[in-house]
Amino acid sequence: MSKATFSIWAALCLAAGALLAAELPPVTIGGMEFTFEVARTDAERAKGLMERRYLAEEGGMLFVQPTPQPAAMWMKNTRIPLDCLFLDADGRLLKAVTMKVEPPRRADESLDAYEKRLPVYRCDQPVAVVVEVRAGMARSLGLRPGDRFGGLALREIFRNLP
Repeated sequence: MSKATFSIWAALCLAAGALLAAELPPVTIGGMEFTFEVARTDAERAKGLMERRYLAEEGGMLFVQPTPQPAAMWMKNTRIPLDCLFLDADGRLLKAVTMKVEPPRRADESLDAYEKRLPVYRCDQPVAVVVEVRAGMARSLGLRPGDRFGGLALREIFRNLP
């Protein structure tokens, strides 16, 4: 597949601050329409997709960073394999990684020991948004570092977030 192109539907609504809802309007990525939940608060970012047993093929979650900074994700209590896309403030894909499901915490395992054994997936560049979708989506859509999400910079889309 050629370099994926992205467009964001209802951009005027987003720019006007319509991000107060739990979900964004549909986002088209490589010809596929996605519906994303948005994790804006520390509590929402910490919980993410934990404990879920299903994620629609066209579903996912956006983790909005209060300010662009290096980011790290893990699969604590996450039951669905995911692709993790790290985006900069201009909407460019910095890095894409596939995160596999890790064995759950054992009955005889301390929380500290469980957390220490989990791999951490990092992007050391300034990240504005992390996108999680079902594992394999980045490859099937032909996503590559440098690809850009839409014509709007993410800093403009998310400027009104708390």
